[in-house]
Amino acid sequence: MEWGWKKHMKSKIDSEIIDLIMDHFNILEIGGMAKDKQVLTTEDFDDIVKLAEKMYYERILHNTPVGVEGEA
Repeated sequence: MEWGWKKHMKSKIDSEIIDLIMDHFNILEIGGMAKDKQVLTTEDFDDIVKLAEKMYYERILHNTPVGVEGEA
């Protein structure tokens, strides 16, 4: 049984990071790299987190109406 509060624990930026990690492995697989050679280095992960953060803030800035920026 899934508890209702678990749905609220996942943030939008976490979802973005997970999607980018999946993209990372999909790109490696499409590139023909053997499954046992596919890795996510700490540098790759740090880059993914930075990219997800940038995308998250850009989305907030794009979707927030002018004049309400400080109300979030």
